[in-house]
Amino acid sequence: MINILVVDDSALARKRIIETLANFEIRYTIVGEASDGEEAIESFKKLQPNLVITDIEMPKMNGVELVQEIRKIDKDVNIIVISSISNAQVQQTLKSDKFLYCVKKPIKSELLSTTLHRVENFLKDK
Repeated sequence: MINILVVDDSALARKRIIETLANFEIRYTIVGEASDGEEAIESFKKLQPNLVITDIEMPKMNGVELVQEIRKIDKDVNIIVISSISNAQVQQTLKSDKFLYCVKKPIKSELLSTTLHRVENFLKDK
C-alpha cells in the first residue's frame, strides 16, 4: 500500500493530482495534503508517508528545499516532483538524489502511472 502526501501551493493542483491517482490501478491512500514546504515537513513527520508528490515552486520552502529536508529525516522515502520548470537548481537536485521526476502542465498520466507502479513494486519488494 502506498501512503501518499501531496504537496502543492495550489488547492486545484492538489485536487487534480488526487483525481489523476484515482484513475490508476494501484493500492494507495492519500494520508495528507500540504500547501507549502514547511507544512509538508510537519505533515511528513506526523504522517510518515512512503511517497511524497510535490511541486517545485511553493512559498516558504520550495520543492528542492523540501526534498533536501525530507532526506534529512528519511533518506529512502520515495519522492515524485511534478513541475513545469527545469532550472539548474532543480536539475542538480535531480542528478544528486534518488527520486523520480514528472512534468506538470499537463501531468502526463502514462508517466505518472508508470512511476507509481515502480514505487508500488519497490515497496512490495522491501
